Amino acid sequence: DKSDEMTAVEHGDSSASEQMNTAVTSVPIRALCKKGNSANISKYFDQLYKAERKTAHYWVKVGSCYQLLGENKKALLYYNKALSLNKKDERALNNMGIIYLADKKYYPALKLFSQASENKNSTAAKINLANVYLRFGQIEEGCKLAESLRTANETFQTSVTTLLGFCSLKHKNYVGAITYFNQLPEKIRNLQEIALNHALALKLNGQEIEAKALYAKIQKQDHNADPYRANVGSFIEKGKL
Repeated sequence: DKSDEMTAVEHGDSSASEQMNTAVTSVPIRALCKKGNSANISKYFDQLYKAERKTAHYWVKVGSCYQLLGENKKALLYYNKALSLNKKDERALNNMGIIYLADKKYYPALKLFSQASENKNSTAAKINLANVYLRFGQIEEGCKLAESLRTANETFQTSVTTLLGFCSLKHKNYVGAITYFNQLPEKIRNLQEIALNHALALKLNGQEIEAKALYAKIQKQDHNADPYRANVGSFIEKGKL
């Protein structure tokens, strides 16, 4: 499944990742780590324990499994275990950053994504770091990072296209923003925060009819949706560092 939604989560079995709360894996960690599947989860990790327990790779897999199950406190314990074996493990750093971001601990998340991004191959962390920069209005930093990700492999293209859409909107390139948003898979394009920014780009480009139609569609999906929540350059409301 290569669809993605918001931020990238990495798993120890693969460097491939997607946006928030979803991941692409070469080993079926996502399929395995579901509620009600505890017996199979235990069996899987028991089989690997003897051979892999001394590797950061193993503990990242355990942590990512708990993260997928929504048990973030346990996930953090295992990511810290991974970092005790390899303090520069970009997968552990990236995934911890996602947990802190969800808890609105923005500065620790920023720090973790920055550390993880020091590994030139950690595209997931760079996507997350760019998202955090945009969230706090650090547009130049976020958009420079987004531009550097244009050549990222196919797995990450939805995430990168989303970032480029927000950057184009912030830089008042409304046609560019609309083009990027239209390139997104429908499932992603319909996410409220993305749709609101898409509608805003249409409105600012003088396409009032299209903008009103999209606002109406958003409000039909969520009667509490406020079209004025759209924040140029960021798909979620700003927090505080």
